[in-house]
Amino acid sequence: MSINAEVERRSYDHVDDEQPREKAALGISFSGQNIFFAEVRLEASFMVRKFGTIATNMKFGTGIEGVEKNIRDLYSYVNGCIEDNAIKAKKLNLSMNSQLIALHRILIEPGETDAEFENQVKWEIGQQILDDVDQFIVNTHELHSSGSPLTPVLVVGVRRRFIDTLNAVLEKSKINLACVDMDILCAHAAYEMNYHRGEGLTALVEAKPGVAVILLCNGYDIEHVYQMTSSAKSVPARLGALINQHLDNAANVYKEGASIDRVILCNAMAAAVLPHIEQRF
Repeated sequence: MSINAEVERRSYDHVDDEQPREKAALGISFSGQNIFFAEVRLEASFMVRKFGTIATNMKFGTGIEGVEKNIRDLYSYVNGCIEDNAIKAKKLNLSMNSQLIALHRILIEPGETDAEFENQVKWEIGQQILDDVDQFIVNTHELHSSGSPLTPVLVVGVRRRFIDTLNAVLEKSKINLACVDMDILCAHAAYEMNYHRGEGLTALVEAKPGVAVILLCNGYDIEHVYQMTSSAKSVPARLGALINQHLDNAANVYKEGASIDRVILCNAMAAAVLPHIEQRF
């Protein structure tokens, strides 16, 4: 999915199906003091043409003020990446740290008008953030329904000024910001492409310093979303204990007495946290 508009009603199927069929796109993400990049080109099919890591002297923190301060210094790194690697793409896809995005799954009554839909979405996302909801660009995507009369909708909000600042920087690099994704949803796309569907519940868990995000999936369908934060200095054992606790909660929210058949960990602390995930999952 991509964040590219105000509150908007759309259908969510697969992240790749929603992207414009450009001949080339440059994807980047920030982590620690590194920028990760990959150029994807469309020939007979999508293929990764170049990829790599750029070490910087910046720290990509989680606070929006720190991100804005850093983003103004990114021009030299982004431009250098394009020139040094002969990147031909004119479109940039950014995968954002999940800590900078509000993610929520809600249920919508059938037959809601656009005005009623927008009011509910703004109210729901407002319960997840401390700031004014108008400071966020919000996108919605209808999820696959499991037979319920209510329509499940994934709601994503990203701070408006982050995107405005990034666009201003990219204008100098002669590359346009095509879409914004988030790390956990990119991981969900990789899960769809690389793992069999499975018969029971799968928990896709993003584990990184200071944050964990759980997507509870029935097959590939997202049934529950949970974001939790902890100290950035939390040791793997502490983060693993929090994840164990919230996996049980997520399963019970989905259906009382439900159990999780497998857990897939991703991101920076996945390997360190894995030994602390209880074997019953």
